[in-house]
Amino acid sequence: RSVAAGLEALEFVLASGGGCVKRPDGGNFRVPLPRARALQVAPGPGGGAGPVEPEEELVKVLAYSKWEEGGRPPGAPVQQLVREAHAALKGLLEADPEGASALAARLGWEGAVAVGPSRSVEGERLVAEAQALCREEDEAEARAAWAREAAEASQGAYVRAQQLAEEASAAAARAAEVADHLRDVAASAAQESGEAEEARRAAQAAAAGKISDLESLNMSVQVLGPSEIEQRRLPGRVSSPAATSGDGKGERPQRRRGAQGRVALPKAHVAEESSMPNGSPRPPNSAEERAGTSVDDRRWRAELQLHEDDKSGTWHSEPQGAEPPEQSAPAASGLPAAQLRGSEEEEKDDEKDGDDDGTLGPDCGSQRFNFQLPVPASDGTNTSTITAQVFPDQRIVFTSDAAEPLVLHWGMFREKKRHRWYAPPRGWSTEPGFSQDAGGGAWETAFEATGGSAPARQTVQVKFQDLDRYDGVVFVLKTAIDSLNNSGEDFHVPIAKRKVELPPPPVSQRTSGASKPRHPAPHSTASPAAQRGGQPHKEGGSTASVSLPPVQRHAWDQTGMLWDRGALGQAGWDPAGIDAAVCHIAGLEDGATRSFMHRYNCASELLDAAGGEEAKLAALFVWLRFAFLRQLVWNNNYNIKPREISQAQGRFTDGVVALWRSRPELREVAELILSAVGSGGEGNMGQRIRDEILDIQSRNGCKGGMMEEWHQKLHNNTCPDDVVICEALIAYIASGLDVAQYWAQLQAHGVTRERLLSYDRAIHSEPSFSAEQCEGLLADLTEYLRTLKAVHTGADLEAAANKVLGYSQSSCKGKEVRVEAVEHVDVERLGALVHLALHNARDSEPDRLNTVSAMVEARQLLHASLRHDALARTKDVLYLDLALGTAVRASLEGALSSLAGWSTAGVLRAVLLALENLCLSSGSNAELCACWNELAGVCDSLPSAAQALEEGVALRVSANLDRVLNLVAMRTGTAQELLQPAAEALGPRLGCDERVTALFAEEVIRGTPAAALSQLVKAALPRLRESAKLGDWQVISPEEASGELAHVERLADVQWEVYSSPTVLLVDHVGGEEEIPQGVAGVLTLDLPDLLSHVAVRARNTGALFATCFSEAVFDSLKARVGTAVTVGPLGAADLRVEEGQFAPAGQPPTSSGGPGGSGPQALVQPQFCGELVVQADALGPHAAGGKSRNLAGLSGSLPSWVGTPASAVLPFGSMEAALTEPANATIASEHERLLGALGAPGESDAYTLQKLRDGVLAMEAPPALRDAFTEGLSEAGIAWDGRWPEAWAAIKRVWASKFNERAWLSCQRAGLDHAAVSMAVLCQEVVDAKYAFVAHTVHPITKDADQAYAEVVRGLGETLVGNHPGRAFSFTAHKSEGGCRVEGYPSKISILQAPAGGSLICRSDSNAEDLDGFAGAGLYDSVTLAECQDCAHDYASDPLVTDVSYQAKVMDLIVRASQAVEQAMGGAPQDVEGVVTHDDRVVVVQARPQVL
Repeated sequence: RSVAAGLEALEFVLASGGGCVKRPDGGNFRVPLPRARALQVAPGPGGGAGPVEPEEELVKVLAYSKWEEGGRPPGAPVQQLVREAHAALKGLLEADPEGASALAARLGWEGAVAVGPSRSVEGERLVAEAQALCREEDEAEARAAWAREAAEASQGAYVRAQQLAEEASAAAARAAEVADHLRDVAASAAQESGEAEEARRAAQAAAAGKISDLESLNMSVQVLGPSEIEQRRLPGRVSSPAATSGDGKGERPQRRRGAQGRVALPKAHVAEESSMPNGSPRPPNSAEERAGTSVDDRRWRAELQLHEDDKSGTWHSEPQGAEPPEQSAPAASGLPAAQLRGSEEEEKDDEKDGDDDGTLGPDCGSQRFNFQLPVPASDGTNTSTITAQVFPDQRIVFTSDAAEPLVLHWGMFREKKRHRWYAPPRGWSTEPGFSQDAGGGAWETAFEATGGSAPARQTVQVKFQDLDRYDGVVFVLKTAIDSLNNSGEDFHVPIAKRKVELPPPPVSQRTSGASKPRHPAPHSTASPAAQRGGQPHKEGGSTASVSLPPVQRHAWDQTGMLWDRGALGQAGWDPAGIDAAVCHIAGLEDGATRSFMHRYNCASELLDAAGGEEAKLAALFVWLRFAFLRQLVWNNNYNIKPREISQAQGRFTDGVVALWRSRPELREVAELILSAVGSGGEGNMGQRIRDEILDIQSRNGCKGGMMEEWHQKLHNNTCPDDVVICEALIAYIASGLDVAQYWAQLQAHGVTRERLLSYDRAIHSEPSFSAEQCEGLLADLTEYLRTLKAVHTGADLEAAANKVLGYSQSSCKGKEVRVEAVEHVDVERLGALVHLALHNARDSEPDRLNTVSAMVEARQLLHASLRHDALARTKDVLYLDLALGTAVRASLEGALSSLAGWSTAGVLRAVLLALENLCLSSGSNAELCACWNELAGVCDSLPSAAQALEEGVALRVSANLDRVLNLVAMRTGTAQELLQPAAEALGPRLGCDERVTALFAEEVIRGTPAAALSQLVKAALPRLRESAKLGDWQVISPEEASGELAHVERLADVQWEVYSSPTVLLVDHVGGEEEIPQGVAGVLTLDLPDLLSHVAVRARNTGALFATCFSEAVFDSLKARVGTAVTVGPLGAADLRVEEGQFAPAGQPPTSSGGPGGSGPQALVQPQFCGELVVQADALGPHAAGGKSRNLAGLSGSLPSWVGTPASAVLPFGSMEAALTEPANATIASEHERLLGALGAPGESDAYTLQKLRDGVLAMEAPPALRDAFTEGLSEAGIAWDGRWPEAWAAIKRVWASKFNERAWLSCQRAGLDHAAVSMAVLCQEVVDAKYAFVAHTVHPITKDADQAYAEVVRGLGETLVGNHPGRAFSFTAHKSEGGCRVEGYPSKISILQAPAGGSLICRSDSNAEDLDGFAGAGLYDSVTLAECQDCAHDYASDPLVTDVSYQAKVMDLIVRASQAVEQAMGGAPQDVEGVVTHDDRVVVVQARPQVL
């Protein structure tokens, strides 16, 4: 009410979510107030105070009033304000005693102020009281500090007593007494500490009650009469005394509209004045003056200046701008000073910008801070400006009109320690998106030019999530050649707090492992990286996060990811090399246990000895991996300096990187080695491990207990465990000193209590910090963690990113760390991507995909750099690439549990990212890249939230993912074969845990990108099959089977077995060339053999059930019933029924009949040799060759003109036996006869005998007559041949030798055929350069419907189809009467075969066994090309058979019509037709035989 005296009206506006609410006419709301007489102050007598501006002096009077009324803000010092208020009263009393009495009456001071200078006794008394209160406050603080120190000392003594009690059993009783006594002392001290703290707070509150809050006081003071209101304008900024108008009154510039916050005089002006314009003492600004001012005085000092709102006439207070701190580490001294802008210039900016924020605060509008810069502006003026605008949503926008590009070097500050820079809290982001860690808590963000405004401007926006722990942002500016600061100090931008938290009480008791935190955590997360802007997402935690914009992916194609070499196992792997390396390693292990320096020196020796042999390098990786898994001794009574460890580590990793660069075929094994070893750091990084821990202990007063024990360990033998220990300490502090969090962090990373005690410098104690130590320790340990990771880790994302992007660390013992950004890397783009990945911790589908996309995009950028020949720091780039690959895998694996809530499109995009990640991690990756390219095309066309796919699209994607799974299986199988033997040879010799050894390769594979990809694919396939309207099964042979359920891993392992009772086999892996074992009624598998593969045909031929299961859950449920009797039968083509029931009794196994109805094949008749070694196909007699050759000859001239047949020549039946009679082959012939007699004999291994028979055939010498006949026969047939006989002879022998294949022998045995009667002819043809190859059955092999035909098609040569290469073919069903075709499945073959350049010949098997009715002999024997075909990756995304519907229909129609033509030419009997579609879309039939139904 006293303030209201003299005011005309109260004006206000309302703040709402949409802005400020005013009157309909745009004006402010106004409430009239009672008017009062203005105070008239006459000039004093000569020598007196002179003319007085009442409004300037009454500020002090009002403050005195508020101090008396009991309200104190955090702000002005008690002593200074009381002195100023007293001086103001004294001046008023001298100038106008009567007016002062009237004023005192209005202000309620009748008893406090007497008229006349000699009667201001009450003011002096109040000064004395305030000074006494301050002394009491200081004394209470001192007592509280002493009590805290006593509590800490007692607490430490108690901990040490406990240690003595544990270690010295003989003195246990006495130690317990001492501990009890010290516990009482500690409790007493704690109680005293609490009382002292309460006393301190009470004193502080009492002092607070004596002064007003000059920084937050929003007041209106006017003691002028109403007639003068429109004539007078109070100052918004005090001008120089020289700048006055003719009436003696100073010019008063206008306040900038909307500005509220700290505004100070221009520093250059303040430096010239010895006092403030109003006569009050000038606050200290120079370092020398500040040195003579107490910290509290500096903290509480404030200046209050009044200004008039130029629009509404409302008066506001503006506290002073950012104070200069005591010390500014990042700012350079002696640099050009930046000036605060005058309000006239601010007003011009407002008029230019058109912004009118009104009266703004933390919940409405923004705060704006303006500074002048001594660099030219974009409009040509000599000075420019920097404006920091603080918005309520915790955004700060920095805008400058400087002409040259600027970089914002920024961090956070706290009022308590304004000289110290702090890292921003977790969850911040910037625009532009790239910010670089500058060390010491600071970050650097380059300004971005903004278009569309004149003059040109540049901006940076910083967005925060939680600023309640900080008082504002501190910054300096950098140009290309200079730094800009605030007169040698830092710029400070204060931020209004949303809430105020009282400091925690002092810690008085040690927290046990199971107790709750003693006070709220000083930070919101226990993350070690929390002080540097966040960390990669970790599952299971609740973390603050910010939703970041979607990543804009570059239009990468598969060529940017292709590596033509480098896959594991493809560099000439020799198993003997593993044995040699194991012996070498075992001999070095004793010396390696002394320290990590010795181990890395041994590793360098082994690297040199490997000589680039992949097997030896694999053994080296196994050894290092065992060490990484803590299976080997890290230190054995040997002290070593950290820098020596770092140097040895660096030398070794440099050697591995050199191998990676110079030997591309060894890239995968080199990257495996790097994944098991830290990079080693650079420069003096190892030495900093020693130096920094000493600084941390000294700065934070923790030179005893656990920190001292850890310090001793670090000095004598640092190791990767130190990273875990440092992270555990950070977690302990961040959790509010909950020691249970310390132990949990250690346990989660394999560091147990026993391991801590096992070090040469054992760690016995738990951490025990005080609350006062937390803030400093958290910042210091977070920075120290960077040093530890730089040495001991390579694949840590944040540490690896720092090395590539560049970073610095503050000086330690005079040595600063400054790592420049890697050249030939797009650092700006890369930094923005890594920043996004580290900050986006949300778990929603789009956020997770966005994070992973950022990391994969970053890997693409790195791979572009890795291909750069001039890249100088390959190691840093490689380690970041490895870290990103691991982070992608971890993030995708973390999403598996929530995939059920994702859209199908989201799941497929996750699969695509996982596949891209695997491509970037793999050598020889052409097939993987082709899969990625095809899937990327599909995903790009899907709506973002699509739950279902079109049936055809789902079929195509399913085939693509089948191909991916096959590729993953092949690669993981190679890793298993290469790594596991080395682990099993090395583990026992080094004393490693048996379980770790047994699972070694499996655990390595689980840590690769392939593992996450495999899991995501298996999660996606059920959705795709549902969209494609497919069930859990595909029935290949639709028979009913009864028998006992049994499980085997591979069908090839049991194809020789004879089951004594009917059995239904559950088989994990089926290759396609196996034989159905005798006694097996059905085969159920997870594998995907072609419908026309040998095993599928044999199953249908023998009446056995055969089906593929697409659901692991369904298959596992059957495996759980192993040993039970079941009956299994088809329910259509996509499902099975399984019923428990009886099966045939023992001793009555099902027979392998030749087909339905149990009619076996006819007996084999061994044909006679025709006497000619080579015969033209059209001259063959009825028994000179098999049906394949004879049928082809019969088709010649019987097919339409657009269907061709290749020219052929034949080596007839008996030609092999004739060649054995050659004298040069006499020994082989004799052994051949003996081995034939041994087949099937008791006690003999048929598999061994068959192998010896094949070896004998392959060793035969060619009769000269055969060579001449072969050359002549090809010439007569018109077959082009280059005359290379050795290759032709080798191919002919391989076809002959295939008569003794295991599957052929078994098939004959099961069918009751005499294998000795099998004769083999060889059909020689020119290889047709095929665009597609096909096998067509003119009657559907599953439904047996004669009105349906079924075909399978592959790209390139047909050997990938008939040879049972992994993956499935393109398949379709044709309706003969109705016309039209239905696609049943899209291709998933891993690779394709192309004809050799320049053409070649193919020698096809043509046995008499393939002609028997009811016996499926197709696929039993081999066909061989003379020149090796080219095995190539194929991108189905560019294959018209897959992507072009019209062309697809054309090819299917050609195949169906050609097959029907063959069927008609063969008398209408169902046919099994093999042929090709040429590049000019012609059909060539290469062979035909009767179809076995």
